Amino acid sequence: MRRTNNNNYSRYQQSSSPQQQYPRRQQQQQQVFPMVQDLSQQEQQEQTKEAIDAFLTRDSRNTFVARVYGILSLQLLVTMATVIFFGLNPNIPLWFVINPLGKIFYYASILGSILSIFVVTFNQNARRASPSKWIWLSVFTVCESLLVGSTTALMY
Repeated sequence: MRRTNNNNYSRYQQSSSPQQQYPRRQQQQQQVFPMVQDLSQQEQQEQTKEAIDAFLTRDSRNTFVARVYGILSLQLLVTMATVIFFGLNPNIPLWFVINPLGKIFYYASILGSILSIFVVTFNQNARRASPSKWIWLSVFTVCESLLVGSTTALMY
């Protein structure tokens, strides 16, 4: 037996915009954000640019981006050199397998990497002070590169 109830079906057929369904919500949004709806898109973009320029000038942003890419490139270069050294030296995989210091070296590099992340995360002085932030970044880079290099030596 097939049910045909036109009232229920017609309710789903009716299409109304969300503004018609929820007029109270629209009024609340207009009260909370009156200036956002009054501004044109171009004015909004200008305000966004002004807010960004108030935070950093274009030259300082470019300097910041160049510095970040330089640091990242140096980290990748150190990691690549370590991987090449560990991968091309045939005695290193044997040292990791035979010598008990190999496992200690591997776990120490994991521990050093995690420790440097935690120190920089939870200590504001280590994150902001000039010599300490570079030291912790170097510790992290060296530990990660040794970890990746030793993993490469074991897998190669």
